[in-house]
Amino acid sequence: MLNGQKVWTTYANQSNFGLFLVRTDPMVPNHKGLSALIVPIPTPGLEVRPLREMTGENDFNEVFLDNVRVPGGNLVGEVNKGWQVIMTALGHERGTLVLVDRVRMRQHITRLLHLVHRRERGADPLVRQQVAQLYTEVEIMGLHCFKIMGDIEQHRPGTDASVLKLFGSELAQRLHDFALAVEGPYAQLWGDGARAFDEGEWQYSWLLARALTIASGTSEVQRNIIAQRLLGLPR
Repeated sequence: MLNGQKVWTTYANQSNFGLFLVRTDPMVPNHKGLSALIVPIPTPGLEVRPLREMTGENDFNEVFLDNVRVPGGNLVGEVNKGWQVIMTALGHERGTLVLVDRVRMRQHITRLLHLVHRRERGADPLVRQQVAQLYTEVEIMGLHCFKIMGDIEQHRPGTDASVLKLFGSELAQRLHDFALAVEGPYAQLWGDGARAFDEGEWQYSWLLARALTIASGTSEVQRNIIAQRLLGLPR
């Protein structure tokens, strides 16, 4: 039986199944003795509580498990080898989701150029320099995405996915910070404001970008992974 609680489970309130990492051997330390299980969300004893976000949505959830029974056939991989399963899944998540974010940020760059034009800021050399910097970083992110996708295709997702996830999530925040700076006082207007640029979409995505440095492992977690596993630094 499973007992426990986890906060921030994205789309749990919209899912039929979840991949759970559970302890199956309490006598071994740290990441050993863990197993991965597929658990149906509508299972007796499993409760999903949506969390209201500052964007007004509730895609994030808290999950509670109280004596939840799961058939042995729902095991993914081997017993007590769930850490490898989860690390592989996270490698795919950090790599492929950032690829989607890269496409989205290419769209943001196009919208940003229109915003700069509408605000008549294109003649400002500092604005032009910052737009060029952001455009370059989005392109660098895209090239890194292709490298990560090649690794995933060869079934070898690794530490590079953490580099991409860290770079991409913090880039998204820098891009949106700059977009609101370009809007100036209009950045205080939300979607229903008559003078809001792009119907307040920049404000919404700025708030949502706060979550990107938390989802799939925080920036602090990614830096630790890079330091220890890529650079070989001590704990």
